[in-house]
Amino acid sequence: MSTVMSATDPQERPLDVGWPPRANDSTDDWALVGKNAFSIAGRFRAVGDDGGGDDVARGQVTHGPIEVASVPSFVGTTEERNYTVVRQEEGTVYLGWHLWLDDAGSRASVFWKRI
Repeated sequence: MSTVMSATDPQERPLDVGWPPRANDSTDDWALVGKNAFSIAGRFRAVGDDGGGDDVARGQVTHGPIEVASVPSFVGTTEERNYTVVRQEEGTVYLGWHLWLDDAGSRASVFWKRI
């Protein structure tokens, strides 16, 4: 399993940097890219809960131990996420991850639509 997240705000994604990094790339621009992008890879397992009925499935996904991460302190850790799968009448399927970051005082909910 791998996850890659990146900011979508153009102010957080400088267009002046390239890959591989060039000698004239701004260190400040690269710092901004690094601050607003996150990736992890490792094993995962999902445990489901049928308590949501026919249209909703819920459960928890455990990622880890994390083997590769853009933030080195995540390597070796285990991340748990609650998920919800919603099936709508017209056939649209949404997958939602829910993460509460208590220490940071923030909450993240990310939804994917199956197309």
